[in-house]
Amino acid sequence: MEKFKKHLNWSNLAIAIIFYVIVSQIFSLKFYQNPHRIIDSDVSNYYAYLPLTFIFDQLDYKFDEESFPIVKDYVYGVPVGNGNSINPYTMGLAIAYSPFFFAVHLPLKWMDYPTTGFSQPYRISIILACMFYFMTALFLLKKILLKVFDDRVTALTLTALVLATNLIYYVTYEPGMPHAFNFAFNVGFLFLTIKWHEKPGILNSIGIGLLIGMISLIRPTDVIIALVFIFWKVTSLSAIKSNIVFFLKNWYFIFVILFLPFWYGSHRCYTGSTLPVSICIILIRIQGSGSFLTIRRSSFLSSVTGKAGCYTPRLCCCSFRAL
Repeated sequence: MEKFKKHLNWSNLAIAIIFYVIVSQIFSLKFYQNPHRIIDSDVSNYYAYLPLTFIFDQLDYKFDEESFPIVKDYVYGVPVGNGNSINPYTMGLAIAYSPFFFAVHLPLKWMDYPTTGFSQPYRISIILACMFYFMTALFLLKKILLKVFDDRVTALTLTALVLATNLIYYVTYEPGMPHAFNFAFNVGFLFLTIKWHEKPGILNSIGIGLLIGMISLIRPTDVIIALVFIFWKVTSLSAIKSNIVFFLKNWYFIFVILFLPFWYGSHRCYTGSTLPVSICIILIRIQGSGSFLTIRRSSFLSSVTGKAGCYTPRLCCCSFRAL
């Protein structure tokens, strides 16, 4: 009974209300029943790495008679000039979706159900992925806020942050888009940053390195969040000096954060470039007014690498080089 009373507070009540509102909205909208929702528009290409790799084995976008009718309405590739095409989107969200993708895909495969990668079970997996990361982030954010504010202010802040902003829209209407995922990973990064500055440790360092890499793989420009770690609690020039001294004393943990190599999956890049895959994608994804500009991608990549063809690199990226 005492344990129950301990968890019976305003902030937990706020999270419960948020959860109820979101779940009721999801069941009311029933987008998971619509083949043209959830996995559509940008999400189709964010997600495409999973079915094209683990179901069709056609990440080169050279679809056969069996796969083309299934994928033609969902994914598209960008030609790179050497006869091949690649996904113009980075693979960060595909990594975030992947545990829930496999939780659906493997049982369907074992039970001999159709595994197209785009049916209702797969749409539900993306909703579940979004809900998992989002709800985890809410509990972490509650812990962060309670360090500074009382329980009622924390409850009000959480409620307003979700129900009074467009965050609820992206969790319910567009759960596959990067917004809710970036919110979750940014909160996780902030939580670990606070922990690290209170007491540096190997696990916190690994977590921060992985999260910086993950955030930058979802939206490369968001790698700027690393500045939060660097300038945490900096309010003056003397505070900057204190942080530098603190980092130097814990240089081995900083080394882990900056140079920790980790496996981000395998992506068959058909550009002919030996650059990291995310760089290849960024170089060709020049956007103007919502459409791709036509540029000489292959000639640039060839001039950098001096070779053409296909290769299969491992995305072992350092956290700050995940771009």
